[in-house]
Amino acid sequence: MHDYLKTVTQTGVVDKVLLGGNKVYAPRSSGAYMPIEFSVAAFRFGHSMVRGFYDYNRNFGRSTTGGRGRNAAFATFEQLFAFTGSARGPQGEARPFDGVGTPTLPSNWVIEWNRFVDKGATRADHFARRIDTQLAPPLFDMLNQISKNEATFPIILRELLTRLAVRNLLRGYSLALPTGQAVAEELGITPLSAAQLQSGNTASFNTILKAGGFQTATPLWYYVLKEAEVLTNGNSLGPVGSRIVVETLIGQLRADPASFLNAPAPWSPEQGVLLPDGSPIVSINDLFRLAGVA
Repeated sequence: MHDYLKTVTQTGVVDKVLLGGNKVYAPRSSGAYMPIEFSVAAFRFGHSMVRGFYDYNRNFGRSTTGGRGRNAAFATFEQLFAFTGSARGPQGEARPFDGVGTPTLPSNWVIEWNRFVDKGATRADHFARRIDTQLAPPLFDMLNQISKNEATFPIILRELLTRLAVRNLLRGYSLALPTGQAVAEELGITPLSAAQLQSGNTASFNTILKAGGFQTATPLWYYVLKEAEVLTNGNSLGPVGSRIVVETLIGQLRADPASFLNAPAPWSPEQGVLLPDGSPIVSINDLFRLAGVA
C-alpha cells in the first residue's frame, strides 16, 4: 500500500482514501469483493507497462560482469509465452513452462529480483514502460493463448484472440462496463475532452474514435490508459484510474478483518521484523532483501 500503490497512482490519492474513506467502494456483508470496473478495466493498466524483453537474470540478460548472458542477451516476452499459456503437445497434453512437458520452471529461468527492484538503476529494461495506450509488440500476437475450447473457433476469431487489446475490449463490452466518461462523472472528475482523447493518435485512429462515438463513450480500459498518457505523461494512473485502483485495494483491506488496517492497535511491518542490519521494512525491495532473493 505504501510503496507499490503510491508509485502507480497519483500523488495524494492513497492518503485521501486512507484519511477520508472510500466513496464508491461500498462494504458488503460478504466481505471483500472485486468490482469489474477494477478487474476488467482499471487494473489492466499493467498491460501497457509490459516490455518486449527484460534483463531477467545472468542467463537471459546481462552477465554479472556486464556482458551478454549465458544463453541470450535478454529474455523476450515471446519466450515467456512459449513456456506458459495454453501450450499443448501432439496429443493435447498440457506443456507448462518449457513446452516439452517439464512440470517445473527450468532452473536457468529463476528470476534475479535485484534487477527489478532497484529504483536507482540506470538501465531502462529494469523498469516498466509508461502507462499509455501503446502495447509491446509481443502482446499483439500472443503465443499459446488459445485455449482448448477456443481451438475450434474460425481462424479469423482465433487470430483476434491472440491480441491482448482485443481480448480486453471484448471482455469489457460483454460485461457491459460503464464508459470512462460515466465513471468520471460518478467520481466527480472532469472527463477527458475530445481533443485529449485524440492527442497523439494517428489520423485513421481518430476517425475510428469519432465514427464509433468513442469520444463521448470511451471503453473504460482504454480511457484509463489515455488518461494516464495525457494527464501524467504515463508516470502514474490519472484521477479516474487512480481512484478505482486505490479504492478497491484499500477497500479490500478494510473489508478483511485480518488485514493490518484492522489490527487492534496501529501496526507497521517494522514493529514485527527488521532487516539484519536493524533497518525497518518500508518497501518491496526491503521484503525481497528479507527473503534473501535481492
